Amino acid sequence: MVFEGLHLPPLFLPRPQDRQETRHLLPQAQQQEPLAPTRYARSCPPRKNGGRRSFARGGFDSRKAAQADLDHVRALLGLAESDDPEGTELIAAMLTAVSSEKTPLPDVEETRRRLNAGQDIGSLAVSEWLDRWLAGKRKRKSGLNRYETDIRVHLKPRIGGRRLDRLRVSHLSEMFTDIREANAQILEQNDQRRAAIDELATVPWKGVDKRARRKAMKAAIDETPPFRRITGPATRQHVKATLRAALNDAIGQQIITFNPAAHVEIDPVRKPKALVWTDERVAKWEQTGEKPSPVMVWTPQQTGAVLDFVAEGRLYAMWHVIAFRSLRRGEACGQPWSETNLDTHFSDTRITRDIYQSALPQVGKNAAEATAKLVPLQRKAEAEKAARKAAKKAKAEKARKGDASKPKNKAKAQAQAKKKAKRQKPEK
Repeated sequence: MVFEGLHLPPLFLPRPQDRQETRHLLPQAQQQEPLAPTRYARSCPPRKNGGRRSFARGGFDSRKAAQADLDHVRALLGLAESDDPEGTELIAAMLTAVSSEKTPLPDVEETRRRLNAGQDIGSLAVSEWLDRWLAGKRKRKSGLNRYETDIRVHLKPRIGGRRLDRLRVSHLSEMFTDIREANAQILEQNDQRRAAIDELATVPWKGVDKRARRKAMKAAIDETPPFRRITGPATRQHVKATLRAALNDAIGQQIITFNPAAHVEIDPVRKPKALVWTDERVAKWEQTGEKPSPVMVWTPQQTGAVLDFVAEGRLYAMWHVIAFRSLRRGEACGQPWSETNLDTHFSDTRITRDIYQSALPQVGKNAAEATAKLVPLQRKAEAEKAARKAAKKAKAEKARKGDASKPKNKAKAQAQAKKKAKRQKPEK
């Protein structure tokens, strides 16, 4: 039973076993004891459209407990001044949410502090704040896509339901522990699927029994989880950075006072060391199929062998420029033939924003302009090197001829200087 209205006093309702029609079943001593209330209802300020609302609670063991809870509600309703309709609406909406969700009443002093500071006094969930924070970000599209992925894949499924003001470091430590455990499970499932595919490759096609076996094996493979990538250390660091940035903005808006993401410890990112493909490492790789390092570097001889192998290919020019100018994929793929002149040995056009985004559309304007640059071809570099070498040789030859024409001793040089000065002296 709920009483609506603004001026109705709180009403205590007895339990069914305490009603008047059951009193004849109780002893005389118990009939004279006061009834134990189990529920109360308290009217709240109306909604903006004039609709009525109330706050109701039940399940109390004694009148004292019910009265204490009712006093708590009255204290919360008294936080807003009579001339503060916005504060009154915030508190009424908060009490309505607490009543419908059956959550504990917030602390009076904490609610007073939040109300005076202009903070959110309701129970804001982490997922709600992340959605609000992402909608207000003003970044290029690639950065927003990365934030959205971190929030959708990692943060919301694991901590989205927690209250923002009650998020703790232990919750985040538990989240990253779950991610590591999920990685182990993904690796195990990938190995099982890979082993099944390898076994399928060994079964021949000929024969009715063999075809039936292959069909059954394919059906079993289809039922296994597909190949998935694990969440590596770098991705975990980025997830932490995304959450830390979101919580820092929440602190700036005075919604929370502590950022647990700044204090959680996770595995550091160890960048792989680049190794050169030496003959010994190539031999070991051919035997075992294992790369010595995730990042391997070709020797000049190996690079030349690759270029010789693709010399007749349609994309040889692109591989040549990548090898000698260290272009990235977007820069190399975005260079159009219409802007490249091989006869003059020079490409005099910048990788414009439109060309760059045609290859990598997720990259925004600023990133494209920052990475756009003049791309000369290797032929021009070789021509310039030959020209510098020729100029240096000519300069050396000229210096050698000049030294040959100079006198070999100081005396002859002085005599020649006096003779020259005498010839230039005017007659009197």
